[in-house]
Amino acid sequence: TSVMHPRFAVMLSLLLISSVFLGLIRVDGPLGQERISSLSPPGDDPTIGWTNVSGPSNLGTWSGNFFSWADFDDDGDQDLLVDGGRLLVNSGAPSYSFTDQSGARGIPGGFNTATWGDVDNDGDLDLAFGGTNSDMIYFNSGAPTYTFSNSGILQISNTAPTQGMSLRDWDGDGWLDLYVMNSEIWNDQNPQYFRDFFYVNDQQGGFTNRSDLISSEAYYGRGISWGDYDRDFDSDLYVGNYRIVPNRFYENTQNGTSPRVLNERTSNTSDPANALEGEIRYYNSQPYWGHTIGSAFGDLNNDGYPEIVTANLVHLYYDSNDIRGLICDYSQFYSHDPVAGVEWGDFRPNSGIDFKPRGGSGTYQGDELYSGVALGDVDNDGDLDMWLPQIYDLAYAKAELWINNGDFQFTLSPDTKLQVINTYGGTFVDYDNDGDLDLLTGGQDGVGQTNLLHLFRNDGPVGDTNHWLGVEIEGRDGAPQVGASVEVWRNGSPVQYREVAGAEGPSASGAPLEVHFGLGADGTAVDLLVTWPDNSIRWLRNVTPNQHITVQHIGNIGANVVDSNLSLQGSPSSIEEGEVALLEISGIPDGWFVSVDTGADGIIDYFSTNWSSITSNPISILFENQGDRTIRMVAWDPASGAGSGSGLKVRVVAIAPQPRLEYPAYILPSTFVTFDASTTWDAVWDKAHMEYRWEWDDGFSRDFSSLATYVRSFSDPGTYNLTMTARDEQGLTGQMELSVLVAEPIPNATVSAPSIVNMDSLATFVVELLEGTPNEDNVTFRFAWGDGSAREWNSDSQAAHTWTTPGDIQVNISVRNEWGKQVNYYHNISVSNVAPEINWTATTSSVQAGDLALFQVMVSDTVSDRSMLSVSWFVDDEQIIGESNLLILLTLTEPGSHNISATVTDSQGEYATIQAQIDVIAIQVAEMDLMIFDGFLVDDTIFSSIMTQVQWDISEGHDWQVIEIAGIDSDGFITSDSGVVIDLWSETRQQKIYRELTVIPMLIETPSQLDACEVYQAEVGNIPNGAGVTWRWQTSFGWVNISDELSATVDEKEVEAEIQFNNKTVIISGFTSSFVGLSSANSINEVQQSAGVCTVFFRIGDGEWIDFNTTSEQILGLSSGVYNIEWIIEDKGYSNFGGVITHTVEPANAEDGSVVQEPSGFGPSKVMWVIIAIILLFVVGGSLITGVILVLRVRNQIKIENSETQDKSSELP
Repeated sequence: TSVMHPRFAVMLSLLLISSVFLGLIRVDGPLGQERISSLSPPGDDPTIGWTNVSGPSNLGTWSGNFFSWADFDDDGDQDLLVDGGRLLVNSGAPSYSFTDQSGARGIPGGFNTATWGDVDNDGDLDLAFGGTNSDMIYFNSGAPTYTFSNSGILQISNTAPTQGMSLRDWDGDGWLDLYVMNSEIWNDQNPQYFRDFFYVNDQQGGFTNRSDLISSEAYYGRGISWGDYDRDFDSDLYVGNYRIVPNRFYENTQNGTSPRVLNERTSNTSDPANALEGEIRYYNSQPYWGHTIGSAFGDLNNDGYPEIVTANLVHLYYDSNDIRGLICDYSQFYSHDPVAGVEWGDFRPNSGIDFKPRGGSGTYQGDELYSGVALGDVDNDGDLDMWLPQIYDLAYAKAELWINNGDFQFTLSPDTKLQVINTYGGTFVDYDNDGDLDLLTGGQDGVGQTNLLHLFRNDGPVGDTNHWLGVEIEGRDGAPQVGASVEVWRNGSPVQYREVAGAEGPSASGAPLEVHFGLGADGTAVDLLVTWPDNSIRWLRNVTPNQHITVQHIGNIGANVVDSNLSLQGSPSSIEEGEVALLEISGIPDGWFVSVDTGADGIIDYFSTNWSSITSNPISILFENQGDRTIRMVAWDPASGAGSGSGLKVRVVAIAPQPRLEYPAYILPSTFVTFDASTTWDAVWDKAHMEYRWEWDDGFSRDFSSLATYVRSFSDPGTYNLTMTARDEQGLTGQMELSVLVAEPIPNATVSAPSIVNMDSLATFVVELLEGTPNEDNVTFRFAWGDGSAREWNSDSQAAHTWTTPGDIQVNISVRNEWGKQVNYYHNISVSNVAPEINWTATTSSVQAGDLALFQVMVSDTVSDRSMLSVSWFVDDEQIIGESNLLILLTLTEPGSHNISATVTDSQGEYATIQAQIDVIAIQVAEMDLMIFDGFLVDDTIFSSIMTQVQWDISEGHDWQVIEIAGIDSDGFITSDSGVVIDLWSETRQQKIYRELTVIPMLIETPSQLDACEVYQAEVGNIPNGAGVTWRWQTSFGWVNISDELSATVDEKEVEAEIQFNNKTVIISGFTSSFVGLSSANSINEVQQSAGVCTVFFRIGDGEWIDFNTTSEQILGLSSGVYNIEWIIEDKGYSNFGGVITHTVEPANAEDGSVVQEPSGFGPSKVMWVIIAIILLFVVGGSLITGVILVLRVRNQIKIENSETQDKSSELP
């Protein structure tokens, strides 16, 4: 019996009537009616094979912890940035190996973190760098060079130590904004902390500091994560903090026309989002939280709402001297279900990811040292798996790969090779484009070992095939779009949701700027709903799995880009559960398809195939549950599949419970009966916290409790009256009264079971008691299996059995009620044997003659035959005697094609055979290919510089051993001035390769003991015949190209000889010859003689700089007194030195020894001096004009590479 509350029945009727008149329809067409969480993943959890390819990929050469992946050069494969300073470029197929191109690509030093994104919207990926003292944006030049250069954007730089940076278009304007997370300055255990910064892209090539949008405290941030937690088409923010302080969660909100804000919700203890700051622990009344290092958003249960995973370093030991084990918060995995009204909570306790105990000696088992997190579907089964590395050089600090089993249940991967220690690093990436996610991490293989990069190639599920899809979403300008999202749809319903995360995890490490979906065993086509941060959407129909696709922005396919908006009529601040509200949609062109999902629960509540802005508005909507709910609207042009999405947050207020009761239709005396009120109508959250009171008229009762059922028996037939009251968490109550009739019905039963079953397979027998069976709970059952065994009497009406031998069996099923009445049923079943199975797990397709070839099989059979299987091996149909293992190593010497087969046989004589072909190839002669870098190879002679390197490659074989390497160090640099020896040996090939080369160093020759500015011939010794040489030298104004003549300089200046030979260039460095400059002088003649062929200038007092002759003339005209004469000697490279001469002019004397006095007035002598002055004025003036003209002409002929100098030459005329 099911009873509906009258108020709810009336409400439902009104809703159905309004649906007819207002056009409210529900369809199964392009959008469906099933909740996302109701759709289980299409695949299972197969075992994954992993191979360490750190060596072949060249990544094992380097170390690092923080990784950012991106296809920055647009060649179709993922490249890697390590620790913000090392760019490792992926070669692509077939080797997929990495080379360090940091310098060649313009990657700067001095930064410790970086993130990718198209900052300037020019279609290629730029880099935001963060460092200890400054932050910087570097722009990507794009094709063909893809090099990086400083953008000159200064607004983001500050002196706070940056720990991580994240780019995300938070406001939907089509431009990436920047969050900068800062760390600490330890300062000898007196740490200084800094707040975070938030910069909004000004769309003009710079950023505006909008740190006022975040209520950031001065904390040590370790993780930035963005994700649309409420599915309202914008990105929300989570920041993980270190040093036992709270984490912070910001909800991206915009109400109507109000400005968009980042609403920090964790610090409000009455906000359900307060749980996201971590579990607070108190010691001496002081609150503490956790050491969060990394965090990430990801939809772990495929309900359409991302979870938040935090990775904490947790100290667990404590005693009277150490309190850390009492105050550190565990790593927490937060989930919420807005559809069910379930707020944020930690699902880890029931996830299978264990906790270590807290305590002192005898209890303590080590710390929880999680130092990062990465999420990805490694087994392609349709759900996200989890990578949790651990830090510190401790044997137990092993990284962990947790496989998602669904429903928040995880199993630890047993693959020990993945369990590196002491690393923060971890990202999933399909680096080799084969459709499964590979794993990059740092760390050590054991305690005390070297910390290096580890790349583990995902070799796919063992014995299983799951399907996949890789999706890259392009922004409006063609670059990968950070913050875009993709939903995968099957059968009209969404089944998976992913976002292009960009920077997340420890120190804002970066997963590839694409999304990866595992599709499980279902290989049929899927539909995709792609959403951009500007709320543009695009449908892609019937997309074939097992490929990488790129989705263009709708603005690049000629589609109409519109700005849609949602609002509730009357703009109510909240609505009640079950209340019908009117939704208005604006900005959608007429004729488009429009769907509305009220509550973002995966159920389409409204769908129109011909939208009209006039007749379609408003839409009736209904919320069945309380809480903060999201209305999601998606509209699109049916011709292109492109359109717009929009979200609206609504506060839904709880109403009183509406009681319902379910109980058996027939009840017998002395029989326990369950009365179930669990279907009482209310919000899911309220139902989880509902309390019930039961009151019977015969004296039985129970006050309010969380028990939704009441179990009792009745002593006599008759009518019993019950009053049941339901009370929700808000204290609202609903009451129901009903009468219960106790009677005596008649029992009946049927049996269902299979007629054929395989040996060792479980056969299930089900007995169904039909309606009217008396006292069902007291009916018992017995199953006699026909092989001498039986399931004895109990109340379980279902039983299962397995037969271990084939044959025809008769099963006897007995049913007995509480009065001892028994009915027997007989069922015949045929048990058949199953042939064994055999599959290749490893084969060798080709091998050189004499090398080992590996073949391996996997066999299986039913349990009874499994231990008695035998394996036989054959080569060209001839059995290999004595070989019965699952793995065999063969040495084949005869060239040609051979057939390898294996046969498995069980105890019943059933067998299965599998075959493979192998080609045996004759051995080829190996040759050595020499490569010389920064030097020349002429015949067997190397013309070397100090940077000359030697490398070689052997054309055949893999086991070449070094017998002798002479004159070359471990990095390939030549260390000998006379010769090098390379002596190699291959045991397998029995071949020796020997090369002996003469080494001739190339040097710049510099003469000694030259006069000032003396010219000499520039020469390089020991260069190849026919080589060309060009010269340049370093002057005070920069590098200047010269011919082959140099001159002695004041100080040694750097000289470079560029040697060209056979289309190759090598640069040799040296220095000019220098001369000893004059330290002091007593006369200008002494200075002039010391200068040699150098240029000399003089200045008398505060006068102009002049040459020697002019200076001599001016000295003759000086009147009596003491004068300072400055002098400068300048060499050909514009370097100079100088000093000061003190020059005294004595007064003239008369014959009697008295001082001659000039006559007063304007006498003849003064007239003479005036005439002389006028003549000198014309002479000096003309000389000055001539000098200026000459200097200007000379300077116009001097090409200077660097105009900045600090010597006195800038003061010369």
